[in-house]
Amino acid sequence: MNTVSPEPLPDPDVTGPDVTGPLALSPEPTPGPDVTGPLALSPEPTPGPDVTDPLALPPEPDPEPTGPLALVIEDDDDLCTVFFESLKASGFRPEVVQDGALGLERLQTLVPYLVVLDLHLPRVNGLKILKSLRADPRLTDTRVVVVTADPRMADDARPFSDITLIKPISFGLMREMSSRFQAFAARPKGGE
Repeated sequence: MNTVSPEPLPDPDVTGPDVTGPLALSPEPTPGPDVTGPLALSPEPTPGPDVTDPLALPPEPDPEPTGPLALVIEDDDDLCTVFFESLKASGFRPEVVQDGALGLERLQTLVPYLVVLDLHLPRVNGLKILKSLRADPRLTDTRVVVVTADPRMADDARPFSDITLIKPISFGLMREMSSRFQAFAARPKGGE
């Protein structure tokens, strides 16, 4: 069996070979190469963007909608987005609640111009909310759009709703309907 024995460590009192060339270490720092161009580092800080330049400013946030209040009571995330965005695009100030009990609670304190109401909701079903809404004298001018995937429940809701829609509902349809409601928002319910 061949064994390799390690070479003895150099004596610290003995200096090693004189190393020269591009990798040689120098006891004193030497100045680096003169670098110019777009990637050159500058020892002095550079000024920030001109704040008077509108392109340098961050974009303004979307202003809060200021139109009539529209309460959306819907538990499906995708439909909440469709309803919220279409109402907002039509000039409404939408608020979304994704639970029947919370929707009923919000209707105790709000007087929305428009309610978009799903009938199949967690905790309190939409038909109960609809009947409660129609019995509240504060909400007599509130318009209600019922949305449901259940045609039988849609028939039960029709006498209490202004419009009843069967799901699926597209963004375009909701926006068109929201625009029509917005056109009548300043009129009392009987003046259409």
